[in-house]
Amino acid sequence: MEVLLELQFRGILRRLEEVRAVRAGEWPAWCWMPIAEVARVLHEEYDYGAGPHYVTAQNPRYGLSAESDLGKDAARIAALGAFWAGGQHVVVLGAMGGAGSGAARFPRDLLSRWPSPCVYFAGWPAGGGAAGAFAHLEWNCAERRAELRVVLDSETPSLAGLIAHTVHLTGRTPAESAASMWLAAVMEDRVERGDDRLFDIVYNDAFTTAVTHAVSEGRGWLAAAGRLTDVAFHEAASVFGLAASTPWPPPRRPGALGPMLWLDEAVVDLPHGRPCGR
Repeated sequence: MEVLLELQFRGILRRLEEVRAVRAGEWPAWCWMPIAEVARVLHEEYDYGAGPHYVTAQNPRYGLSAESDLGKDAARIAALGAFWAGGQHVVVLGAMGGAGSGAARFPRDLLSRWPSPCVYFAGWPAGGGAAGAFAHLEWNCAERRAELRVVLDSETPSLAGLIAHTVHLTGRTPAESAASMWLAAVMEDRVERGDDRLFDIVYNDAFTTAVTHAVSEGRGWLAAAGRLTDVAFHEAASVFGLAASTPWPPPRRPGALGPMLWLDEAVVDLPHGRPCGR
């Protein structure tokens, strides 16, 4: 995927890391780089047409449309950039009980305990029909809001095939988060059409359907994210006796030549130092 990205945007990963090093401190440390900042670099340095509606950390007046080509590519590149900068850490999760399962509340202290700029879940277990998923934390500059971003990967590598999803880290439960996302999307659409009136959602069937669907998806994603902060992972090379043990959370390895594979404690037979079933 890195090669495909470099073919389309030459030098983009190293350029974003340079920008991040200079601009770090303008957004929370748990976010490698806001999508809006990636969009700014694409627009100003790669001649990517943005139109008037994009936002920077310094100019949060206008929101970047998630449905625009710039918005979609910036979201994909933010995930890939964070994955590359963090050291290309790939994790294999234990069983989570299905996409609709997971705690009724957000994982505890998710922002402060997030282990890496971005991790890749191999064999994505939380639904969506994906081969895997990139997961990272996003700082929404326009809304001043923390978000969990899950970018689903397909069997056939392609930048366009990466599908980004969002969970607002607001409220106390996935249902509150889903309601926040639905209302934000509806209000953004109305404002763009020149209508900023409030509306009654109590008897709105579209609201109920959208929130129910988002909760079903979001719980699986939050459960996966929660395992990153709540359980121990073990480097696969050390489990097989091929390398010295590396502690979790994983080290940053910007520009590493290859991925580092980590196994959930639930799939490792620790007394014997080998994966379960071996």
